[in-house]
Amino acid sequence: MPSSSVVAHRGVAALTLLAGSDMTTLDFTAAIAVGDLQGVRACPKADLHTHGFAKADREYVFQKTGRDIAPIETPLSSMDDMHSWAKTNIGTLFEGRNGRTLGIEANFVGALRDGVTRIEFGDDVWMVTQGLGSPEELVESIAQVHERLAPHVEWIPQLGLACLVNVRWRLSKRGWHLGSI
Repeated sequence: MPSSSVVAHRGVAALTLLAGSDMTTLDFTAAIAVGDLQGVRACPKADLHTHGFAKADREYVFQKTGRDIAPIETPLSSMDDMHSWAKTNIGTLFEGRNGRTLGIEANFVGALRDGVTRIEFGDDVWMVTQGLGSPEELVESIAQVHERLAPHVEWIPQLGLACLVNVRWRLSKRGWHLGSI
């Protein structure tokens, strides 16, 4: 596995430039400095913190649904702002089995477009309450999309345990237990 160093952090997505390529940290930094999007995309990198469908490839979603998700034009100042923006601009697009699959596909398509060679994402544990499958089935559904669309991108499965809800309670409702943690 190639070594890596963190070279950029923008918004909530941490990108790591991967060593072992013809591109250097200097090439990546220079591309950012001059606004060379293609130069940035040409550098292999990892996205180790993605908020799932928030990284969905806009053009892919438009081609599949005819809906254009407007980009965020001003910084959001709170979670309430984020939820309001998402309700207005995304609505129910990624809900249900088909919506979730669309979001996963668009996430991998965006990774390919952006030159991401390693990506970490998955579901939050609450997803099992949405009637879309067990944790194993949810991970497997992402694995199937990964294999179909982006098998050369290293995918690191993630299971989020949101801090907004008591994790012990959440897991116990599904028959899982954390023991003495």
